[in-house]
Amino acid sequence: MIKLLKNCCGINLAKFGINFCLVLTCLSGIPNNLYAKETILVVNSDGNIDKYNQALDGFISTQSFSVSTVDLGKPRIKPIDLEQSIDNLSPAIIYAIGAKAYLATYKKQNRAPLLFSSAINWQRLPVGENIYGVAIEVPLNYQLFMYNYFFPDIRKIGILYNQQYNKEVVKQAEKISKGMGIQLVMQKMHKGDNIEPLLHNLLGQVDAIWLIADPIVLASASNLNSLFEITKQASIPVFSYEPAFKNYGPTLTISADSKTIGRQAATLAHSILQNQTTGKKAQDPVGTHITLNMKQIRRLNINLNEEALDSVTEIIE
Repeated sequence: MIKLLKNCCGINLAKFGINFCLVLTCLSGIPNNLYAKETILVVNSDGNIDKYNQALDGFISTQSFSVSTVDLGKPRIKPIDLEQSIDNLSPAIIYAIGAKAYLATYKKQNRAPLLFSSAINWQRLPVGENIYGVAIEVPLNYQLFMYNYFFPDIRKIGILYNQQYNKEVVKQAEKISKGMGIQLVMQKMHKGDNIEPLLHNLLGQVDAIWLIADPIVLASASNLNSLFEITKQASIPVFSYEPAFKNYGPTLTISADSKTIGRQAATLAHSILQNQTTGKKAQDPVGTHITLNMKQIRRLNINLNEEALDSVTEIIE
């Protein structure tokens, strides 16, 4: 049974670099009559993916721009269709939801500002002038704080990663973890490596596995299945970033709230039209969705800090 609880972190988020003024702006929305005549072209990577649609809903619900949408998930949509939409509309801003939409638009923007969200590892994308976004990754310090808050007995956390994609992420995470008394144990994985021996080597050294967004580690469904099956056999909990992995049985999932990302993108669009942007290319997401799997906690007999339950959005019994 899934029980929905409040979407509230219950801690001092300002401590982790999250801007409360931005949160309040996202929730309150943009004045209804402001820039109503401006047109925004929204390019959705795939209208069949729930988190993309949630971001779109959040974006549209928070302002009254004139919005035209292109869904790249539709089989009949071709690159020429997108180019024609941009030429015909001459949009004030293009909002790309997901990496596919971003890559399809960043060279075709025709001087219009390009806004993106919901793209995993956005740093790997080509980013030029007049491009802004909202990251989908929850800040590392917040994730580590919550792991420590929920499970105070877990002191060694393992990470599988590829250096090309996540060298800086792992370096930053290691620096943050030392200040919290958590030891991160790293295991490099190269393209074509068999995940199973690497994972077995890691499991003998850690109390939990932290699954991060890595296209080499998660290069196939087989890798994902192996990771959850092997950790299950070893009675090691998995901390995840992706709600879509919920059925695999991660113990804790901390993800950005997609609808709030859309609202945040709308606020950023407002700032772009007012020429009030900062030099920062991508903002951290201001809303989180925390899923706790109590079934796994009981099976693994993990010590849970019950005070942390106030921070949970969703509980799986």
